[in-house]
Formats: sequence, structure tokens, C-alpha cells
Amino acid sequence: MKEYRHPISDTLINGVRLGVGALIKRTDFYDCSDGTWRRAPSHSDGVRIQPGCETVFIRSKDLSLNANNLLGYLAINDFLVAKPIGSHWKVIPSLRWKSDGRMDWRVVDQACVPELVDYGLIFPHPEDRDVYQVTEIGKATLGT
Repeated sequence: MKEYRHPISDTLINGVRLGVGALIKRTDFYDCSDGTWRRAPSHSDGVRIQPGCETVFIRSKDLSLNANNLLGYLAINDFLVAKPIGSHWKVIPSLRWKSDGRMDWRVVDQACVPELVDYGLIFPHPEDRDVYQVTEIGKATLGT
């Protein structure tokens, strides 16, 4: 987990910053305007973080080791992840490889991809909603 500072009070919190597309959970924290980190209100449970949202949301549950490794692999190589056409998620180097049957770099731990989506660390590509790319927050999570 990384350490984050509140933008007003400089108070520290440990966790993973949530990105665009993440579903907020009641157990997540946000940077309240009074300078404290507060639990997300119950009415925000299940709300998706939208582009342009300036509120910082932190989840105190760390990524699984496999999800963290996959995120690093995708970010460092600038790879994408394609939704399962058959039975598995696969890593692809570019959009044009999505449907090419010769390209089958399977994600070993299939649960990693939904976990990265849940945290908003990967998000659908603007040109193809069945392909996900690493977000800026995903890259910052790794320090890349």
C-alpha cells in the first residue's frame, strides 16, 4: 500500500487510490473538505467515479500480489487486456490483436482483471470498450 497525504491538512492515509470507473464502497475513504479522511457516505456505495472527479478516494485494502504484478506488466510494456471472447482474458500489445487467434497471451489469474477494474486502475479503451488500458492512477500506483 502507498501513503497518501490529504490535500488540505497533509494527514496521511495508507491504501490504494481509486481511479475513474471504480465503484465506491462504504469502506473507502475520501478527502473531506474539513481536512480529514472520512468513510464514504452510505449513499455513495456503488457509485462509479466519473472522469473529472476531483475527490480523492482511497481503499485501505491492498491489491492482491497477482493483480499488482499484472498491473506492473501492463504498465511497463504499455499492453492492453482484452475481454474474454471465449473463456479467458488475454494480454494484447495493441487493439488490432484483440481478435487475432494467433495472439493468446492468457492472464494466468483471471480474477486479477476484475480486481484492477474494481479499483479503477484499468479502464475501457476509448476506441474499444472490450479492451482495457492502464489509467494514470494505475501507473502512479506503481510509481511508473
